[in-house]
Amino acid sequence: MSPGNIIALIYLGVIVFLVILIWVIVHKIRQKVRNYSRSLFGSDRIMQEIVTRSQGKDQAAAFEEEPRSLNGMTGVCLPNITRDFPEFNYDEVKAKNEALLKAYLNSIEAQNTSSMTDRQIAKSLVNKTQYIIDDLKSQGKHIYYHNIVVYNTEISDYAKGNGLCTVKLQSAVGFINFMKDQSGRTVAGSESSKRQAVFQSEYTYVQDADKAIKSGVYEQFSLSCPNCGAPITNLGAKFCEYCGTGIKEININSWKFTNIEEYGIRAKQYF
Repeated sequence: MSPGNIIALIYLGVIVFLVILIWVIVHKIRQKVRNYSRSLFGSDRIMQEIVTRSQGKDQAAAFEEEPRSLNGMTGVCLPNITRDFPEFNYDEVKAKNEALLKAYLNSIEAQNTSSMTDRQIAKSLVNKTQYIIDDLKSQGKHIYYHNIVVYNTEISDYAKGNGLCTVKLQSAVGFINFMKDQSGRTVAGSESSKRQAVFQSEYTYVQDADKAIKSGVYEQFSLSCPNCGAPITNLGAKFCEYCGTGIKEININSWKFTNIEEYGIRAKQYF
C-alpha cells in the first residue's frame, strides 16, 4: 500500500472517530435534557412544554382581564318597568347602582359602613354589610378590593310580589382582591392579579305597604321624613310627627337598594 493510501485511511479513521464522538456527546446532552424535562414538566419535550405553559399563562392573564358575561334582560324587562313606572330612569339607576357597588366593597375593606348613607340604601343592606365586616373580624381576617372597575350593568329580572316590585341588576366588576390574616400574611386571592366577578343588586319599590308589612319585608326600607330624616313609623300618617312636614305617598312608596351579592357563589364565601 502506498504512503498516500495510508494517509487517506488515517484521515478517514479520524473523521469516523470524530463523527462517533460528536454523536455520543449529542446523545448524552439530549438524554440529560430529557431527564431534566421529565423532572420539571413530566414530559420529554421541554420546548413544547415551555410554549404550552407560556400560552396557558397568557390565556389565564387574558381570562383575568375579560369581564364576566351578564344575564342581560334589559330589552325585555325595561318596557315592563317603564310601563309601571314612567318616571323610571334606567341610566340614573345604573349610575347609582355602580356607585353603590363601589361603596359596598370599599366599606368591607374599610371595615365600616359610614359611606353607605344614601337614602336609597335600605337598612337591611347596611346591616348585611356590617355582618360581613363583623364575620371577617371574628376570623381575624381583612379583605381588600383594589382598583375597582364596573364594566357594565344590565337588568336581569323584574318581579312583583308581597306588595313589592323588584328590579334585579347584574354588573360585571373587576378588581384586585385578596385576604390577609392578623399577621398580615395573604391567605387568599392575589395582590397583583385582577379578578372578575358578577354582582347582583336588588332595587325594590313598596307598591303595597300593607302587604309588605304582612309579609315581614317592609322593615328593611327604613323610610324617613324627607325634611328632617326622622323615621316614618305610621304609614297612615299625613304629617311627620317630629317636624310636621307633609308626607306624600311618593315618600312612602320609594325605591331602595335592598341587597347585593356576588352572583354564582355560596353565601359567606368571599372568594
